[in-house]
Parts: sequence; C-alpha cells; structure tokens
Amino acid sequence: MKSWDPYGKLPVCTLRTALTRYLDITTPPSQALLKLFAKQATKDCDRESLEKLANVNKNLHDVHL
Repeated sequence: MKSWDPYGKLPVCTLRTALTRYLDITTPPSQALLKLFAKQATKDCDRESLEKLANVNKNLHDVHL
C-alpha cells in the first residue's frame, strides 16, 4: 500500500482520533485485518506473528481433523 485511499464512511481525521473514536477494542481484529497488518509489517518476526494469528482458526481446525 503506497498511499491511503479515502473511505466514505469515516471523516478525515488524525490517526489518534480514528483510534480513540472509531476503533472497537471490545472485539478482536478480523483475520483479514491481521493479514493486512502482516503485509505492512517491517520486521520479519512481527509479520510471522501476525500471519500466525490470522490463520489461528484454520490451524485449530486442522488439528481437530
């Protein structure tokens, strides 16, 4: 991702405002969001951790088979 694209549902605001007013911390991030974060990670260890979290349900399902 080289630049931010405008998104119609949220007003233009600072990152701080977005995180304090629009982020729902009562629910865990979706697997899609974790995958997006993994793609943006600059450190290999962070990327690997995020990818593991993004695939946790898939991995749990495989264990029970």
